Amino acid sequence: MFDNKNGKTTILVCSTGGTIGTVVNDNGKNDVSSDAASMLLYEKYGVLAKAFPETENVVFKSIRPLETLSENMTIPKWNALIRALREVDYSEIDGLFILHGTDTLHMTAPLIARVMEDTGIPTVFVTSHRTLTDPEANGPENFLNAVRLILKLKNDNTYLSGVDNTFVIYRNMDGISYIHKALELEECVGSSESFYSAGMEEFENSKIFSSALDDKENKSFEKKFMTTPGDMKIKGEVLYIKPYVGINYDSFILDGVKAVLHDMYHSSTVNTEGEGSYSAVSLLRRCKGREIPFYVFPCNPETYRYESTVRLLAEGAIPLDKGTWNSNYIDLMIKPEKN
Repeated sequence: MFDNKNGKTTILVCSTGGTIGTVVNDNGKNDVSSDAASMLLYEKYGVLAKAFPETENVVFKSIRPLETLSENMTIPKWNALIRALREVDYSEIDGLFILHGTDTLHMTAPLIARVMEDTGIPTVFVTSHRTLTDPEANGPENFLNAVRLILKLKNDNTYLSGVDNTFVIYRNMDGISYIHKALELEECVGSSESFYSAGMEEFENSKIFSSALDDKENKSFEKKFMTTPGDMKIKGEVLYIKPYVGINYDSFILDGVKAVLHDMYHSSTVNTEGEGSYSAVSLLRRCKGREIPFYVFPCNPETYRYESTVRLLAEGAIPLDKGTWNSNYIDLMIKPEKN
């Protein structure tokens, strides 16, 4: 909860590695070295923070449940992160930062949004597109803006309910810092180093940062909230499939799979012609035989236009049309398995 008694703002920094936790090794490549990177991050943050006197009373605590390049993230590592977050005494902090890499940020961010849901603790993912020795790295600015967000929420005594308490703050390659709700974050496209989301706002002009939300969207931190995230452990596997010309559905093994999430082309279509290995219907029928739910995204069951989609839904595919593929993937990952 926000502690105004001693005038200090305490932020817990949870390091997981990623580019923001790397230094250049002897081979000239980025490699995880969180101790050295953390020293550099706080040093660079300190320089930037001098322009914001309100940051003088910020105190940082730290934990490091794992240390990995984000492309090497796994389900066991996610579970280690969740376990560490459950062990935190949230009555002693005002905000939580998670230092993470950019490659899998779009999947870990919505996961933690679900983990931290209704805890009452503002959680911010902080990342960097370059190792911190690079003068162009946006990590220090992202970190500073995350601190400013916590201070703003504390000053306004604003409680953000549900998954709306988890954010990503990131300076895109256009030089503008944006704030994203973690559950809406999309992955970087191709070689892009910019992040986008449906509800993204310029940080300096965002509704959250510029003023307190109206009464329908916020509550006072004086109210009670959960002291720890709910008990959660990811079990089972969700098979995510992206369609492409030439896909052979016989190549997919369903052992251990608890659900299939099949992405669709922009017209809410996939190949459903015939019943052979190039048709999604072949995999759908295999899933039905094993009682594995088969989800398709994005597909609005009221507005799709093609007969190919008619066949897929008639065969039992479950349409999803909200959020992003990655937020749906996370929701299916944490969904309890059928007994």
